[in-house]
Amino acid sequence: MVARVRTRAKAKAESSGGTDADFGELIHGLPALVWTAGPDGRIDFLNQHWVEYTGLSADAGIGTGWEATIHPDDRPSLLGRLSASIGAGTACDAQARVRRFDGAFRWFQFRASPRVSRSGKIVKWFGITTDIDDLKRSGDAAAQSEQDLVDRIPASITVASATGEHIYTSSWGVTRPIAPPSVLRGLGFMSQLHSDEQDWVNAEWLRCVRTGETMELEHRLQRADGTYRWLHVRVAPYRDDSGAIVRWYGLISDIDDQRKAEEALRRSEQGFRLLVEMIPALVARWTPDGQLDYVNRRLLDYFSAPSLEAGLSASTDSFRRQRLRIASVHPEDWDSWLRKRIRSLETGEPLESTHRVRRADGTYRWFHERVEPMRDESGKISGWYAVGIDIHDGRVLEDALRAARHRLDVATQMAAIAELSASIAHEVNQPLTSVITNATMGLEMLDAVPPNVKGARETARRTVRDGTRAADVLLRLRALFMKEKDTGTELVDLNDAARDVVALSRGELQRTGAIVQTLFSYDLSLVRGDRVQFQQVILNLVRNAAQAMEGVHDRPRRLTITTERQDDNFVYLSVQDAGTGIAPQSIEKIFEAFYTTKNSGMGIGLSVSRSIIEKHGGRLWAEANQGPGSTFLIALPAGPKASDAG
Repeated sequence: MVARVRTRAKAKAESSGGTDADFGELIHGLPALVWTAGPDGRIDFLNQHWVEYTGLSADAGIGTGWEATIHPDDRPSLLGRLSASIGAGTACDAQARVRRFDGAFRWFQFRASPRVSRSGKIVKWFGITTDIDDLKRSGDAAAQSEQDLVDRIPASITVASATGEHIYTSSWGVTRPIAPPSVLRGLGFMSQLHSDEQDWVNAEWLRCVRTGETMELEHRLQRADGTYRWLHVRVAPYRDDSGAIVRWYGLISDIDDQRKAEEALRRSEQGFRLLVEMIPALVARWTPDGQLDYVNRRLLDYFSAPSLEAGLSASTDSFRRQRLRIASVHPEDWDSWLRKRIRSLETGEPLESTHRVRRADGTYRWFHERVEPMRDESGKISGWYAVGIDIHDGRVLEDALRAARHRLDVATQMAAIAELSASIAHEVNQPLTSVITNATMGLEMLDAVPPNVKGARETARRTVRDGTRAADVLLRLRALFMKEKDTGTELVDLNDAARDVVALSRGELQRTGAIVQTLFSYDLSLVRGDRVQFQQVILNLVRNAAQAMEGVHDRPRRLTITTERQDDNFVYLSVQDAGTGIAPQSIEKIFEAFYTTKNSGMGIGLSVSRSIIEKHGGRLWAEANQGPGSTFLIALPAGPKASDAG
């Protein structure tokens, strides 16, 4: 094709005497892409430079084939511009990127103009396409550099025309809006404002454009994620030498976080004020020199003093009188309170006082007041904060509790005396019963015919023995309850002590039908203590066990007494019965004074028994059996073995 183009051009040049030939060489030698098209705009000629630059053959480029060399993003715009020019018959000027033979795209300027015949019809289109890539890139770089400079200013800058239409907004500090720049131009930026503010912001902006006044306001702008943020906008006009407005320049600041912080602070202050007003205490604030400048509503209501609010701004003297009239400290407490207050003001120390004040109804009530100083960064007192709490009811209750406690102490002492009397009666009753029994038997023997003098003499000896035991019990009980110094201790064999108890209780054991079984350890260690008191404890446990089995008829009434020593260096004695047992909730209660499970019991024996054992460093407790009945156990510190002590 190129050859045919050149041939036609050469023939024409030769027929023209060389002028057209020179022109043809010029067309092909131009450093630009030259082309021609028919009246309908279809390409019918491409110069040599076009072919060499694009790498597309002339045949392939004729018609619409050349369009393949245009960048896909630029093709619709370029073809649209060319089509519009052809339709209007006017010159065309457009820019687009053209693909080079190596695949690279560069920017070109497309210019085309029509050739019109004498009749006014377009007979030809002549076009030239010039490489402007370097120029465009340098221009874009300069423009970008300028925009980058604006964007680096530590604020958002907005530019509007003299008529108020948006031109450009830098991106620093303001989140990019949701709409593209094309929508924001003119007055389109108003669509991005919050619906609550669009109308008045638009009206204010148009008013400023009309009057030339500076505009300053706050509004919300929708950003790309759909949320709204508060902005502070200040726009001022830029005028030329004649005073005419050329541009409007605005400074935009994102204040959303600040507004949220201010709102949070405002809510916090409201919450704090509400807390101070509703807190169940009287709250006041004092100036550094001790003058009252704030009180909460509860204090006003408590003293029924609405005039205090007016007094807050009154003169010092009148306000001091007002304060004294309102405070109404009890005359007996005034001097003490005043001294504390003066001392706090002089030393900066906190004040804490309990005194009486007169309430609105005229009654005096006890109050606890605490005043703390508030200091600034330098340590200087900037104010005093006082909190007063009505403690009158608590104080009255405390006095009542104190009186009740005194009465309880007296009652406790009386109960102790009663317990002592009951314990003495309980413990002495046992040997005295034996004395009466022996004396009765002795009289019967003497009244017999003939008199049984030998038996009477024996019962008389038993009477003396039991009387002596009764005297010993009294002495031991007195030493126990009066907390006197021990009269002395001895090494006691619990086996012997238990045998004596069984012998002493034989009559009662036979009456209750108890079958006694003893399992004594004959290598048992001795224990140190009071033999009589140990026997009283064992006797109490044996009698309780026998009485617990009185109602048992379906099994043997077996009573087992066991002694043993374990590895924990304690000697153990247990009394086990086959009775009705003890309820789990009563296992510990039975050792309390005056608590009893017997219809005729006094609830003293086990309480006294535990006191005796604990006084000797041991323990006394009860356990439920695997079968029927219960077991009472004594543990006492082990001493030497009986064989070693002998």
